[in-house]
Amino acid sequence: MAQFKRNENIDLNTTSFHIYTPQEPPKKRAQLVAWQFTASEMAAEQTCLVSERKSQDAAAAQTALRRAHEEHAAHLGNALHGIKDAGFGSLAEFLVEMMHTTDQQHSAHISRTLGTHGQQLLEGIHIRQPGITNSWVTSTASQLLINEGKKLAAFLHPPSGQEVSELLSNWSLERILVKAKKLAPTLCTFLCHVSMDPRLISERRDLDLVCIPCIRLFT
Repeated sequence: MAQFKRNENIDLNTTSFHIYTPQEPPKKRAQLVAWQFTASEMAAEQTCLVSERKSQDAAAAQTALRRAHEEHAAHLGNALHGIKDAGFGSLAEFLVEMMHTTDQQHSAHISRTLGTHGQQLLEGIHIRQPGITNSWVTSTASQLLINEGKKLAAFLHPPSGQEVSELLSNWSLERILVKAKKLAPTLCTFLCHVSMDPRLISERRDLDLVCIPCIRLFT
């Protein structure tokens, strides 16, 4: 009969045993089985993951944009409070004083700023108050066109008593156009634009010939 040697290292007081019986057999451990995805399932899963990533990126971008707007609003608020703290009663008072300053350093700074960002500032004013900009442009442009028109009319009218033969002998289309553009640059540009379809301006090489009939209206 087989002899079993007792293991002296086993402590019977702390060691537990479990006896299996036919009524209570050992339980089988669950085995993990890898799921085999088809190509269509893989494509659908990938599409879903990409869509979720795009949604997360869009949400993060919106959050960053909102925070940036909040920071800009806070900076703007601090700047407006700073204007009042500096002694100006309103933003309008500050802007007027800034435009009419006689300090050379401040004036040079403002001139550089307007030279670089003047177009952007005017567009911002037009978006906020189009009626103000339209009224100002109409008034300013009208006076400018009137002044240039008078100069152009005086140039195109022949001197009193000049013979027709002399006028024709000295007549030069190139000279007239060069002189007209020098005397009335804004008016000549305006006449060229209103005398033809703006979509065809880039295709026409004889814009000067198109402008001549309009310029002749001042003679």
